[in-house]
Amino acid sequence: MSIGLERLEAPSVAYALRQLEVPSEGAQIFCHSLYALCDLPPVQNLTIPLPKQKNVRQRPQASRGESLYVVHLSDLHVDHKYTVGASYNCSESICCRQPVVTVGGNASFPAGAFGEHYCDSPVSLEQSQFDAVHQLVPNRAFTITTGDIVEGAVWETTNREIVYDVADAYTRMARTLGQVYPAIGNHDAVSGHF
Repeated sequence: MSIGLERLEAPSVAYALRQLEVPSEGAQIFCHSLYALCDLPPVQNLTIPLPKQKNVRQRPQASRGESLYVVHLSDLHVDHKYTVGASYNCSESICCRQPVVTVGGNASFPAGAFGEHYCDSPVSLEQSQFDAVHQLVPNRAFTITTGDIVEGAVWETTNREIVYDVADAYTRMARTLGQVYPAIGNHDAVSGHF
């Protein structure tokens, strides 16, 4: 875990620890999960009463009008520091970035031009996605995005970076996709500097 993430989450962890009662089932789970010094508490069987009669709903009638095509984008997680050729197999919390110490100047696991599944998305993948949507759904009425544009390393972001990353993505979307209705995701509103 990154030192930055630990620093960002420390107040929440400290609060949770202060709420633990010892002994308790929660304390026992914590002890097992973090230190493996305690056994997990036994699983408790639960009986959940269900309603006797199901609500019967009829499917709404199909519209006789024209179809409305809407595109939904979510969780782009664009990393503006993504570097083609940087290692995607590293000991850092986020890979595919420079500088990476390599033997002979070449990464053993070089990041590709359109991303790696161990890393957040490069801008090239983001733009490629918008271009593909534009080509595949040319008759879309509009696009909605439900956020998480900002990279996963939220403990490393600043307010300025978040504003830039979100504005950059919305500008690209509007230029390529036309009308976009955005919502902010949890990564788009998180910064260790708030």
